Amino acid sequence: MVETAIPWNELPHAKIRLRVYASRAHNSVDRSADDSLRHLRQRKLPDLDPEDHRRFIELEASRLVVHLRCTRDVYQEFVNDHKYRPLFEAQWEVLRFAVFPTALAILREAVREYAKLACIPGRDLSLLYGIPTLTCYKVLSPPDLEDDTVATDAEIQSLEKLVDEKSLLYFKNIKEGGGVFRFFGGGPFGIENQRSVRNSWSLCGLHGEITLPDWVGIREEIWRLRSPWTDGLVGLFASVQEELLSQWRALPADTLLLERGLRERGLNFRPVVIPANGDTQTNNGVRVSAQSTEGREPQEDITECSEHEQARSQTKIIQRFCLSCGFALARRGYGE
Repeated sequence: MVETAIPWNELPHAKIRLRVYASRAHNSVDRSADDSLRHLRQRKLPDLDPEDHRRFIELEASRLVVHLRCTRDVYQEFVNDHKYRPLFEAQWEVLRFAVFPTALAILREAVREYAKLACIPGRDLSLLYGIPTLTCYKVLSPPDLEDDTVATDAEIQSLEKLVDEKSLLYFKNIKEGGGVFRFFGGGPFGIENQRSVRNSWSLCGLHGEITLPDWVGIREEIWRLRSPWTDGLVGLFASVQEELLSQWRALPADTLLLERGLRERGLNFRPVVIPANGDTQTNNGVRVSAQSTEGREPQEDITECSEHEQARSQTKIIQRFCLSCGFALARRGYGE
């Protein structure tokens, strides 16, 4: 039997979940002003006013961060009350198997709600993220740039699924040292995200004989034209990712040493999700696995890379990415 700081799969997670909701509700009166502003702003999102979108994202980000911190604090309180030791290992397990799966779930929900409120056209999901839509659903059909039809529920569901453990934050397999990584490109909704660039080019650009380097510029132009909601999606993603990194950095200093000492121990915890809406029937089985990174996007190792090295590495990666495709830089017109 594997020895761990917490008998994780034996914890009363349903009871702890109710304590999280109670903790959030405790300050609901204090948040009433923000809630009223949120209600007003969300009605104006289809007008694409940058200030309305900016303020709405700030309020949403605040709500998400509160949810994640309540989840962490209630679990850590439970850990302290039951005197689980070593404490730093127990806190790492809380972050990895309770806070992180919860972050995935509530961020997907926030992306889905925001996309619906902003009335994002399905066409733009194809052009920017490579999501097959009614406007552009196969390589042989060029996207109809005049079609402003709002994305369907199924198309928005594909958008929210871009948020996954590969894109949000990668916890390296603890047998390999337990390092923490985030991927270059600002997340799946970012202007430079390589996965979104490749997918959108394959769906919308390849059939028109547009080279990949050319498509990078075209997509960037479209991304900026679709602001403020493109910035809004990036803001939602960044707020959750930064909160996870903040909680990871707040772990006791000995945690990193411990992680490196656990390489030979096999851990098999059941991830726990604390839904934002208080639905106690929600399945907790959001699988968070630490798998091989082969074939994934370039990564930023938070434990090893300085800011200067990150920027330099990103430049080299983009250069290698473009050169490896072997395409000529023949600029083709767009929207002329």
